[in-house]
Amino acid sequence: MEQERKLGALLPNAPIEILESVVVAGGPPSRGRYDGSSRRLPNGDLLVCYYESATPENRNDGATTIKRSRDNGRTWDHSIALHVEPGWISSPVNGLKVLPDGTLLMILGKFQRKLNPDTRYGLEMFNTHSYITRSTDNGQSWGELEPIEKFWPFWVEFYGTNDPFVLPDGRLLFCIQGTREDNGVGWEAAVTTTSDGGRTFTPPVIIASSPTIDFNDTSLARLADGRILALIRSEQAPFHTYRSYSSDDGASWTEPEPAGFHGSTPCLHQLRDGTLINFYRDREPDRPGVSCVVSTDDGLTWEWVGQIYQSPDWFCGKPSVIQLPDGTLFLTYYTAVIDGNSNIMGAYLRDLTQVRG
Repeated sequence: MEQERKLGALLPNAPIEILESVVVAGGPPSRGRYDGSSRRLPNGDLLVCYYESATPENRNDGATTIKRSRDNGRTWDHSIALHVEPGWISSPVNGLKVLPDGTLLMILGKFQRKLNPDTRYGLEMFNTHSYITRSTDNGQSWGELEPIEKFWPFWVEFYGTNDPFVLPDGRLLFCIQGTREDNGVGWEAAVTTTSDGGRTFTPPVIIASSPTIDFNDTSLARLADGRILALIRSEQAPFHTYRSYSSDDGASWTEPEPAGFHGSTPCLHQLRDGTLINFYRDREPDRPGVSCVVSTDDGLTWEWVGQIYQSPDWFCGKPSVIQLPDGTLFLTYYTAVIDGNSNIMGAYLRDLTQVRG
């Protein structure tokens, strides 16, 4: 399965360099492993949460699964099924969050899916439910599943590669998304806030909505001037990534516009000198994989600087990034399905920029 581990290549002007990669979760046995979400915990452990299925076709047999590393990702404990129900898909949908007080939130979805013979990776979902479970002991134990209010008629998902932003009044700002219609149609990207540690949430403020474009996976970055930048996935070809800005802590957003590259599942991070880097699933037809683009003008323009992972097809990615204590970045992502197997991988990246003086 060496092809699954194949590292990409960065351009000479890239502000990061690839050091090495490790298998976070992999076969044998062959499994479908997708949708990883990774965090560094208050005690220093790394925790990765992902969806694992016995088959690559997204049948109704998937579990929300976690793995732990106690040595900054070098080795990983055995996997633990955090939530599984026979006949259902349970997926973390990038919902692992660390709150300021150290509480961990796992926001997961439970649903069933109809297999569509016309597509390998369809969104033929039904019987959808969304829940939160929480841990106050660094993920050693988890509480009961708490239902999330259904802000959209069909599906609610707390995607977002960021931990929640702490606003000046103490509220926590989360990315959220959902669908207006059955079967995963009519996606909208939004934000919501909580004042009670994620037990209740305010009605979503829409960032991006359109009758013809499905907007969903969103990543946020706080800019030096106080604004918040949102990068947003779109589902229709040619798969533009869109950008939007908020100057009032998420209460309103500018009209979304294409950011200048084609990709999905964005993951924003700020390098030491303030450069914005976005890791994402590349949707350029000739370079599927996990790519990265950088911006030095607060997201107005982006430059492609290479790939972290070269894939045989587009179904891969959903990157999530952790900054380790020594400044190294640890980027997790999932690989394409090859011979019925996909892996959760971790790549160590060095930030080549200098802290702004």
